[in-house]
Amino acid sequence: MEDVVVSILETLTKALVREAIFQYGIGDQVDGLTVELRRMKAFLRDADRIRDSGHITENLVQEIGDLACKAEDIVETFVLQALQRKRRGFMGRLTNYAGLILQLRGRHEVGRRIEGISNQLGAIARGKVVYDLPQRSHGGETASSRVQRLREMRRTSPLEVERDLVGIEEKANSLKQSLMDGEGEFSVVSVVGMGGVGKTTLIKKVYNEDGIKLHFNYFDWVCVSQTYSMIELLCDMIIKVVGSTVDIQNKSEQLLKEDLHKNLSRRRYLIVLDDMWDISAWVCIREALPDVKNGSRVVITTRNEDLAKMVERNTIHVLKPLPYKESWELLCKKAFVKNNGSCPEYLRETGHGIVERCGGLPLALVVIGGLLSTKLVSEDIKRASEWKKTLDGFSHYQDRGEVRISEILSLSYFDLPNYLKPCFLYLSAYPEDFKISRTKIVQLWVSEGFIEKRGDEILEDVAEDYLEELASRSMIQVESVSLTGRIKSCVVHDLMRDMCLKKAGEHNFLGLVAGEDSMPSQKTRRLAFHQGMDVHVVSNPSKIRSFLFFSQSMRPSVSKSCLHYAKLVRVLLLENIVLKCPLNEVGSLVLLRCLSFRGSSIRGEIPKSIRALQHLEVFDMRPGHFTYDTICKSLKSSWSLELPSLRHFYANALLESVQPMHLKAGTSRSLQTLWGVWSGIIREPLSNFSQLRKVGIKDEDGEINEIYGSIGDVQCLRFLSLWSNVGVVHNLEAVSRPPLALEKLLLRGKLGRVPSWFGRLPNLTKLLLWWSELDEEGFSKLQELPQLKFLELRYRAYVGKEMHCIVGGFPRLQHLEIWGLEELEEWRRLEEGSMACLQFLQIYRCGKLRMLPQGLEHVPTLQRVKCSGFGDEFSGRVLDDAPHHLWRKTISDDHSREWKRVAL
Repeated sequence: MEDVVVSILETLTKALVREAIFQYGIGDQVDGLTVELRRMKAFLRDADRIRDSGHITENLVQEIGDLACKAEDIVETFVLQALQRKRRGFMGRLTNYAGLILQLRGRHEVGRRIEGISNQLGAIARGKVVYDLPQRSHGGETASSRVQRLREMRRTSPLEVERDLVGIEEKANSLKQSLMDGEGEFSVVSVVGMGGVGKTTLIKKVYNEDGIKLHFNYFDWVCVSQTYSMIELLCDMIIKVVGSTVDIQNKSEQLLKEDLHKNLSRRRYLIVLDDMWDISAWVCIREALPDVKNGSRVVITTRNEDLAKMVERNTIHVLKPLPYKESWELLCKKAFVKNNGSCPEYLRETGHGIVERCGGLPLALVVIGGLLSTKLVSEDIKRASEWKKTLDGFSHYQDRGEVRISEILSLSYFDLPNYLKPCFLYLSAYPEDFKISRTKIVQLWVSEGFIEKRGDEILEDVAEDYLEELASRSMIQVESVSLTGRIKSCVVHDLMRDMCLKKAGEHNFLGLVAGEDSMPSQKTRRLAFHQGMDVHVVSNPSKIRSFLFFSQSMRPSVSKSCLHYAKLVRVLLLENIVLKCPLNEVGSLVLLRCLSFRGSSIRGEIPKSIRALQHLEVFDMRPGHFTYDTICKSLKSSWSLELPSLRHFYANALLESVQPMHLKAGTSRSLQTLWGVWSGIIREPLSNFSQLRKVGIKDEDGEINEIYGSIGDVQCLRFLSLWSNVGVVHNLEAVSRPPLALEKLLLRGKLGRVPSWFGRLPNLTKLLLWWSELDEEGFSKLQELPQLKFLELRYRAYVGKEMHCIVGGFPRLQHLEIWGLEELEEWRRLEEGSMACLQFLQIYRCGKLRMLPQGLEHVPTLQRVKCSGFGDEFSGRVLDDAPHHLWRKTISDDHSREWKRVAL
């Protein structure tokens, strides 16, 4: 409930609200409420830290939480009507300010209702010593030490999850043998074990091994889970194997099975079906999997051994909990990251007690180890006390000597600092096994008001620290990491998600609507929908602050009636759905902070009324997979985007081309993202938006070059994408000073002379060039980039006949893709030390290229080379002639050749 209190306090400090309070003469009542709200916040913060404070405190927390929600409704309704009154113009406001109060049933009704809340809180305070609970927190960590720890976490990178694997090698080797040995017939391998025992972790380790990558030529990982849609699963699998969404719309389940069967029939595939609960799911998928006697395999993970026994041609691997020695090793690795897993003597006895209570379950050990790793008090006595508290916490969750992992995971939730709890509970909105984007979740947390201001830092940076702290505590699992070491996406383990969802429901924080039988509490403040919205679920939409829709493949619909009465909503996530109501309904939600209809089908136009959303921070109109659905009937005249709170704007360039818009000077100077816009939208220098980090601009008329003069003034710029017509020249020399913070650059269009500073950009890790027409001099500049790890050259990006890699060139390059370099005939021998870190090379449609460069076979880090679309004279003999025990070659049906390094 503390997040509700913080939100009200934040609202009451806004200039518009203070103006209305003054005009309506309710300052005394509001000031009194503010005092009680601050006391409320302190009480809730302390009470939430004390797990064993008894039913009295729990009841008080619930009672105060309900009052906080009532206060929030009163204050935000007041703000809403003040904003609506302001929108009627200056003369309308002068006519009668009392009109607002009359709408609230009398001139003094607002003041009386606020005063009533304060009186109820005062009565609670007088009846109980509410605001003086004993300070029995688990941390005692100061704000400054917390910030320092978060910064150290970034440097030490807690994302290296593979290093924490214990006791898995023998199991992995056995599983690998089952996948690779035997005859060529199709077969299934099942991994069975209780939740949290490490089934998915084991499969991931084997799935990513070099030997497996050599043996199979197609891979797919499918999360089945308890609430699956067979059509969605089949669509996702077809999209992966075909590489597009062509011809899958509106097909029946049977036709989708036939399509998948056809496309897999010429591949030796390895498909993982993770977390299967129902044998009928396997029966349906099995029909779509061909058996062409080529050694294809399917891996199933399940908690149900009886289910595994029903699967034909099945080898079953049963995972048991870790033995005690390995359990101790795993706990220490997680708890003592900076001490190489070495446990001090004075913590050993308590640590062994904790290991016993985890019952050998890796998930429990990892989560508790992550919790213990945060106990960084300097004195040994205090640290021992903190560990003892954790051990004592287990005594509440023992049932006849058996481990109840859901309750063990609850310990990690109770130990979270207060600033992380709402962030963690928010993850319950996502579907099971959903890949959560760092960028999206960070923006949502900021829009919800969960992120505390920390000095001069941008809120999004603070939010990223929060996400990394959840990762370090093993509350989330990192799915992918960027080239700069930041989390790109994460998932929540299904057991952790179950606990998260339970806590979110208990606190009326968030309710989940996942089917017809779902009925969240009518007190809940946020609703997440995993299918279409059923109107009966929302009997009181005026209480809802967030509507979150998640659909990965199918497209549920949302009707007008669902949003008409939700006037206090702050977050509206309408992605990949069919929106049946016109967007002018959205334009009346004047308290909205986040609006996203990315990839959705929309009826009507983008209304000018959206300009009234003065609190809007995130506006996302990007097209999704089904681009043609997102183009709606448009206005013929242009309109201005003037949103003073805007932080992230993602345009739909296809839509913008028929409904022109432009940024006005009143747009927020806090703008960080400006993506997918036509160059004409920008009517002032980029330097006016000093916080910009991500810029993506498209151009048809050559206006893009007017932007270069101000790029160097945007010193926070991390990602720049400039798309223009093939004939337009990108004039890098017009950049006043180099954008030193730049990490990723995409340029589509011809490059002029590459300036000398380009090769010295200190943070550029990813570079994509299309139609650049670089000569040898320009290509040499690229080789000087000190941190470049990913390079893609496409469609005449380089026009030289010869390619020469200089001594020590591309010192950090790991990934190189060359596409459509039509003039390239010879790639000269790699000089000593050139591309010393290269891991993957792909060459596609370079028809004149005669051979791979000499010396490539000696690059020690190189793992994989793929060539396709080459001419008849092309030779790969530098790898063909390499010893067979080092390199293995395969030729696909499309005549592409692939060489993979054999693991030694």
